Amino acid sequence: LERSEGQSEQLGREILRDPRYDKARIVVFWEHRHLPELAAGLGWSAMPAIDDNDFDRLYQLLFPTTSEQPSVRAFDQRRLLDGSEPCFAVASPSSTSQR
Repeated sequence: LERSEGQSEQLGREILRDPRYDKARIVVFWEHRHLPELAAGLGWSAMPAIDDNDFDRLYQLLFPTTSEQPSVRAFDQRRLLDGSEPCFAVASPSSTSQR
């Protein structure tokens, strides 16, 4: 999926509406300055602005079937790479109930 500048929030809404992504795991790489717009389209309007020199964050949005609001976890790349912070819990995709 590709969008031009200013369309990040619209793309987030399209992802949520598109049945191809229902119950899917999606990895999105996005221009860090536009992540708050994309997050708003995905239902997380409280994402803080990202500093111009911050390239080390990973955000995980989980969408429970009982809510339109995602639960959000933020990770630091350095801690992920040195093993001091695990990225995802070990579980099979079928064992979690998510949209």
